[in-house]
Amino acid sequence: MSFPELLEDYLASASPDRVRQMLATFANVLTSRPPTYHAVHRMFERANAQAGTSGTLHALRHTAAYRMAEDPSLPLTDVQFILEHAQLTTTQL
Repeated sequence: MSFPELLEDYLASASPDRVRQMLATFANVLTSRPPTYHAVHRMFERANAQAGTSGTLHALRHTAAYRMAEDPSLPLTDVQFILEHAQLTTTQL
């Protein structure tokens, strides 16, 4: 089972309060600020501990980049912008 599938299973089995708490990690509704790197890293640690996996934010970034780059409807320059790569050649790797 892949990490996203394990995370989905974990969220499906979590209590509604726990799901709300995890979603609040992604978007602080009161301040509308994005989560800090530390907050998301901790969320991954908890999800990994629960699922018995070792997924990382960096691996998630690579997976997202690969899927975006493989999507024929998304120009590679848009992927470059999303990933904040200065050079298109970095995105092409």
